[in-house]
Amino acid sequence: MPTITQLEYVVAVDQCRHFGRAATMAHVSQPTLSAQLQKLEDELGVPLFDRRKQPILPTEEGKALIEQARIILNEVRRLETMADREADDLAGEFRLGVIPTVAPFLLPLFLNRFSRSYPRVELYVEELPTDRLIDQLDRDTLHAGILATPLGLTRIEEEPLYYETLQVYVGTNHRLASERRVSRRMLKPEGLWLLSEEHCLREQVIVACGSGDQKGCFPSVHLKGGSLETVVELVSGGQGYTVLPSMAADAISTRGFEGVIVNFGSPVPAREVSLVHRRGYLKRGIERALRNTIETCLPPGLTRRKNKGLKILSLMGQFK
Repeated sequence: MPTITQLEYVVAVDQCRHFGRAATMAHVSQPTLSAQLQKLEDELGVPLFDRRKQPILPTEEGKALIEQARIILNEVRRLETMADREADDLAGEFRLGVIPTVAPFLLPLFLNRFSRSYPRVELYVEELPTDRLIDQLDRDTLHAGILATPLGLTRIEEEPLYYETLQVYVGTNHRLASERRVSRRMLKPEGLWLLSEEHCLREQVIVACGSGDQKGCFPSVHLKGGSLETVVELVSGGQGYTVLPSMAADAISTRGFEGVIVNFGSPVPAREVSLVHRRGYLKRGIERALRNTIETCLPPGLTRRKNKGLKILSLMGQFK
């Protein structure tokens, strides 16, 4: 029968896709890890990894076995937690992923209070685009994530934190700067600046604006913007327009950017932002504390519930 140690080595190799780095993660020598992995493959009669490829990838036969190894290790950790008399104490490591269009606006609101309230929790926060965040949840390198939902993934549980409206940001001389409200038909696709494809906000903005092929301001310029700050600077300089989540728009209005925020007419496009985790994961006590802290620190302008005046932009079907 496979040993727990062998299963830990399997998961480490799957996470690192490299035998040397996996051995470092597992605190053993590479020959020891390789020998144990080879022994397990011989016992199972199935090669788990294709060693001819770099980075090392799971074989088709090995994918299901690696996922089962991950499930078994989770259950072992659950057993250890149940046996621990201090299991209910809020302490230990917690790894949180946050998408880049949320992190700079949400994190400053709650990190100080959470750190002071739960000093025994070692909170590690990483900014990641949605696809990489989901991948790390699947690999158990993250305990939870904060991202836009709904995703429609049965293996991921979503707990909405708030609903954030989208707003149009234009330069002071833009044709929309004097409007009180804008509709989709008023927005021209050729003037719209977008983030790069790795950001889920990009697709939500395209849906909100009713635009298909995005040419940007200049047909010969192809912007792969990595941050909202980049497109905001372009718009502030008088080039086109962009669409921002309300927390970003509020932050920009306090930083002295020379631009104008214009609201959408009803129904207002909005995104749902949720705290998510894999089904069956362990650290629910810390996650509840995190959720409660975030909700306490949210600004009053954000709505905690769906309402009829909002059009929630779904991400279902975009991620696997």
